[in-house]
Amino acid sequence: MTDSKIPVFSNFINALVLAMIFPVLPDIANVFGNGQQTYIGYILGFSYTGEILGLLFFSKMADWIGYRKSCIIGMAINFIAITASIFITSIWIIVFLRFLVGFS
Repeated sequence: MTDSKIPVFSNFINALVLAMIFPVLPDIANVFGNGQQTYIGYILGFSYTGEILGLLFFSKMADWIGYRKSCIIGMAINFIAITASIFITSIWIIVFLRFLVGFS
């Protein structure tokens, strides 16, 4: 994979992972949030807040260490956050992990 294709691939994976949760948000609110729909807003809000902060952080990091390394670090954080989602026990862990997915 050439250097010019890595940022495009990374952006595609990030958008896919952020949108993947939309169909199951009501179920997550019912199981972990006792049916309170406000948790859907928390999850989405922290996801997109993480995305904004991640864009600011990784754009500076790309200037320092290069686009390839910053994209690989972002995909690694994304992988770790998605893998950690297997062990969710509370709604706040979901919110934090979605923030990390957005950040990456």
